[in-house]
Amino acid sequence: MINARTTILNFETRISEKEKPQKKVTNSSRIHMKKPPIHLDRLTFLLVLYCLTIGFHSCVEKNYESEKTKLFKEKLSDLSESADNKYFKIHLKSMLQVINAEKSFSQKDNEILEKLYDVFLNDSLANPSNFDSYLNRKRMMILAWVSPTDNAVSFSWLRLPKDWDAEKEYPLYVNLHGLWDVADEPINYMSFTFIENPLTSTPFEDGFSLTPWARGNQWYHGISKIDMWESIAELEKIAKVDPKRKYLNGFSMGGYGTWHIAQESANTWAAIGIHSGALGYNGSKYITPEYAEKLKNTPTYFVWGDKEDDLLIKGNIKAHKLLEKAGNPNLKIAIFKGGHDYNQIDLENMYNWMRTFKKE
Repeated sequence: MINARTTILNFETRISEKEKPQKKVTNSSRIHMKKPPIHLDRLTFLLVLYCLTIGFHSCVEKNYESEKTKLFKEKLSDLSESADNKYFKIHLKSMLQVINAEKSFSQKDNEILEKLYDVFLNDSLANPSNFDSYLNRKRMMILAWVSPTDNAVSFSWLRLPKDWDAEKEYPLYVNLHGLWDVADEPINYMSFTFIENPLTSTPFEDGFSLTPWARGNQWYHGISKIDMWESIAELEKIAKVDPKRKYLNGFSMGGYGTWHIAQESANTWAAIGIHSGALGYNGSKYITPEYAEKLKNTPTYFVWGDKEDDLLIKGNIKAHKLLEKAGNPNLKIAIFKGGHDYNQIDLENMYNWMRTFKKE
């Protein structure tokens, strides 16, 4: 096997040597040269050499769909065409919309979609090709849209309420994800819950659980914050949401997003939850008496681990004290043993506390 580093170093040594005098090339001899001379600067030469050594396709983003990716898209299209349930049809078309929005597919994208195709074909516990898997809350649906803000395709995970009746109103729980490499790529984020084992958790089961992609890891500012609001608007186009029972919560970066978004929209939320919130991000600029004043009537639940980073703990304690000073009568702190962990029991406790509140 060729060692790329050794090869590059050898050629680098050669081109760094003093050039030897070259024999003059006459017109008659030039016509016998096999290749014309190519003049490359040092950096370009090394890059070309590296690509030739390790394989050209490793240096260039692959703009192709694998055969299984094509088969998966055909599967989604066929399921969508044959689906009797309009919500199942929306979900399948949303998945296709997210996939087709990608201008090129990397090898990783193809590998993820190929795994997803296998799940749609072979999963026996909660097959995502069957709408019952979503009705019984074993699978997340995908809700996609074209953003009116920048014309980009975005989307959210959507978990249906337990025993959902489309004619009834339900609470809405908006969950803001933390800083997470899975959220860096839309294909990866869309596919994550399908490739993992079927869902078994019970938090938020009395309502819609909406977890927007929020354009990745942008700390819920700018287009990321807009994305959250657009996800709610898209859900309200197709489902009945109780306007008096909307709840906002988030983990880590999502806790930070919950804090700074809620103070701008306190009248929207019946309660908020901050789970190991990274409130110290951005120089703790949002942990202020002015923010607390805006949230003094919003029930707020804090939960963090006793072994969290000191900055995180201090930020949450400061936010709680400011809310107390502002006169917020509905506050709760829960501290678990551990570090920066996302535990289902802590999520369950937060959910059960938040859901007791309703906007007047």
